[in-house]
Amino acid sequence: MSIHDSRAGASQAILNSQAASWFATEAAVIGIGYGIYKQSWLAGLIAFFIFAVIIYIPIINYLFATAMTATWGYATWKIAGYFDNNEMTIVLTILATAISASIHFYSIHYYNDLNKSD
Repeated sequence: MSIHDSRAGASQAILNSQAASWFATEAAVIGIGYGIYKQSWLAGLIAFFIFAVIIYIPIINYLFATAMTATWGYATWKIAGYFDNNEMTIVLTILATAISASIHFYSIHYYNDLNKSD
């Protein structure tokens, strides 16, 4: 293995780790939000654990990442739509969706790497 491959692998691992921490933060915020909505700390804790476990289930994690990416895209579309500028709305929605997709799918890649053994 060349030094270039080692550095590229280390850089990719750092990027995946950062994406995974963002995803964990997102899961925590959603869990807290759900707990506030239901007015129950237990419901929020259960929601957080469900999101935390979903990332490790092979097929469901991709479906969940796709749903969360679509949610970020839709939220951006709605918020940017208030400014009555269609071009800006489209550009921001595409950017938010692309960034969200990369964060979610790099997180899955990171968690899959953690589960692998030689």
